[in-house]
Amino acid sequence: MSIWAKYPDYSDDELRTLVALAAQALVEADPDVAGEDLLHISPRAAAREILPLVQGQDRTIDAQRIQQLLEDEELSSQLCVQLLGEIRAIPELADRVAAAYDMRERKMAVTETLLLAGALVILALKLKKISWGAGKGEVAFHPPGEVAKSFLLGLLKLG
Repeated sequence: MSIWAKYPDYSDDELRTLVALAAQALVEADPDVAGEDLLHISPRAAAREILPLVQGQDRTIDAQRIQQLLEDEELSSQLCVQLLGEIRAIPELADRVAAAYDMRERKMAVTETLLLAGALVILALKLKKISWGAGKGEVAFHPPGEVAKSFLLGLLKLG
């Protein structure tokens, strides 16, 4: 399922990732219009760049109002969802962003698994007793067990 199927109901993490990937895709599409540094611009600097682009339609808008909008979590999220809707309507760009999103999600899942694998191995090696019931759980640890140690050593020898 494509991330676009969830539009406009994204979690904060999904929205943050999609916005970053959409911006990256647009920068890569024409690096002459906006360089990589644009992806790291502050709301204040962004407001100064946006101002001349919108002032022709409304002279009452100033950089401070734009900055406030960009710094307001709810309003900037609404703006980003609207802009993602525009990107979603362009099939080639939408496909590129969705593919990048899928790739990032796979990498993040692998990275998270790699980070948590060490913790799980340590805990399994020290596990002595687990009992769960009636809303109460108990976990006891002791020095590494022989079965878990043997398994870990076997994996290490394969590598």
